[in-house]
Amino acid sequence: MRKSLAGYVSEYFSLSYDNADSDTIRERILSGGLVRGTNLCVLMLAIFIASIGLNMNSTAVIIGAMLISPLMGSIMAVGYCIATNDIKSALQFLVRLLLQVVISLITSFIYFTISPISTAHSELLARTNPTIWDVLIAFFGGLAGIIGTTRQEKSNVLPGVAIATALMPPLCTAGYGLSIRSWQFFAGAMYLFFINSFFICMSTIIILKIIKTPEHKNLSHRARKRVHKQLLVMACITVIPSIYLAYQTTLTSIKESRVDTYIQECFNFPNTEVIQSSIDEETNTIEVALLGETIDNKTIDDLESQLADYNLEGMSLKITQTQTNANVDNEKLKELVQSLINNNVDIASFKEFMSGIDISGEDTSSEETTDTIDLEKISKSIRSLYPQVKDCYIGYINDYADSETEDIIIVILSVEEKMSLDNYTRLESWLSIELDDREFMLLENIISEENVTEETTIADTSLEDTSFTDTTTE
Repeated sequence: MRKSLAGYVSEYFSLSYDNADSDTIRERILSGGLVRGTNLCVLMLAIFIASIGLNMNSTAVIIGAMLISPLMGSIMAVGYCIATNDIKSALQFLVRLLLQVVISLITSFIYFTISPISTAHSELLARTNPTIWDVLIAFFGGLAGIIGTTRQEKSNVLPGVAIATALMPPLCTAGYGLSIRSWQFFAGAMYLFFINSFFICMSTIIILKIIKTPEHKNLSHRARKRVHKQLLVMACITVIPSIYLAYQTTLTSIKESRVDTYIQECFNFPNTEVIQSSIDEETNTIEVALLGETIDNKTIDDLESQLADYNLEGMSLKITQTQTNANVDNEKLKELVQSLINNNVDIASFKEFMSGIDISGEDTSSEETTDTIDLEKISKSIRSLYPQVKDCYIGYINDYADSETEDIIIVILSVEEKMSLDNYTRLESWLSIELDDREFMLLENIISEENVTEETTIADTSLEDTSFTDTTTE
């Protein structure tokens, strides 16, 4: 009974019953690996499309580029030649594949060098940190691809495999890394491409061996064993870094989950809301931005002592507080501050609500204040000291609700990409000196083609019944 059941299962999952003949399989696979003028033109066009998709963070465009890419054919051709012991042809197809890789890198490098958008979006970043899951995707995708290719009737498996295994985006990301001189980007992206290529090739070899594809040259048992050993060693060398990266990714995910739980359960205050939270991996710090009533130092100490309860020992807490009084529309203010944090501020809306901010570089506050601080001079100095700052808006938030309280200074930097932590810290220290230790808010607004409008300044304004206090506690 057990034997018949095993035989039934074996027959049910057999790959041989609808196999194409060996000549058809050879023709299909090797023709896909040929490199001609047409293939190279299509390859370059696909690279341009994928680069634009990565640049614009458009998943649909990236998928389209992957569907028209001819790279899959070359990889499967190398696998076919290795499986049939045709080492000479395998080397020829490998050289052609390397030629395609070089052309792809040059094409993407040229595109990202001339592109005005240099921000690394999520689609680019996703191709710089491969893990063991990428290995599994490439291996299982390769199995599906070669099974579909060896059937009597062509299936629609290959387009799905091309999307799942993603050969084009890593090459484009590597070109992006070269254009911005980032070897970390380049190495991570090329490692992902190698993972995908190698395990698609391995999958091709395995399936062709299973279906007993005729060999081009008979090898001795010893030679065959040596080839298998070399492939196994290469597989292990390829997989080990991905396992380590997967381990690091898992630790990061666990830490983020613990931090989210910690913030949700511990930062519950009746008149204060959490508007932003993040983890600074470099300093191992939890950064939390609060809006509403200011929490006292004792409460902050209690929050720090609770870190151990959530297995967050060794992490420090950095709290930025923005205080408002009862007369302020907190929901609207929260929305605008969140927009600033997310780098998609609507300047017009900010002007309409924050009608007390003068960020034209001219001082519209009292004479006593203008005698002590030259905002225009500070604005010009920032733009001179930090070339990445395209514009600097600086002014006062007037607090008419409490005449004894000094006005709060707000500084908004318009930059094309977020400032580094070192530059941001240095600028904060410099501003503290230039502003005579006055309270100020320093915010960054990432500008892009989408949010550039004719009106980019806010001027001649006054804010009533609003008070900000920006304090940082570590």
